[in-house]
Amino acid sequence: MEENNNKNNVKVEWDLSQIYSNIDDLKKDIEKELSLTEKMTTFKGKLNNKKDIFEFFKIDEEAELIASKTTAYMSLRLKKNMKDLEILKLDSEISPKFKKLSKQLIFAQDELLANDKELLDDILKDPEFERFNSNLRYQFALKGHTLTQEQK
Repeated sequence: MEENNNKNNVKVEWDLSQIYSNIDDLKKDIEKELSLTEKMTTFKGKLNNKKDIFEFFKIDEEAELIASKTTAYMSLRLKKNMKDLEILKLDSEISPKFKKLSKQLIFAQDELLANDKELLDDILKDPEFERFNSNLRYQFALKGHTLTQEQK
């Protein structure tokens, strides 16, 4: 981002090549993120055992890591130039895809919360799930306080 500091007349510019050296690398990560998110939709009807819940959250974690990088890059490019047509066009192409996948993932919360308390407690105690615990605790805390898709 270019920024003029009036006191010192210092011009600061972000080197975004440290994140992505070119737009093709960004697009590859976006495609990977879309693919991982699509893979998560295949867990519908399966989030009732530790193995599948773990796999679901592992894929989610990988997708989130990529998303944080792609989102940061695109946001910084737009901060640098709000009329960056390359990024604006890319965003307009991918946004509908992510919205569609997001709608397809609505099942996850309902399925997680449909599990019995013993399974949920067992998951929280399992060291393998430790890195997901803050997300899982948040999800499990909603049990009894969230309407299912059928109730909505």
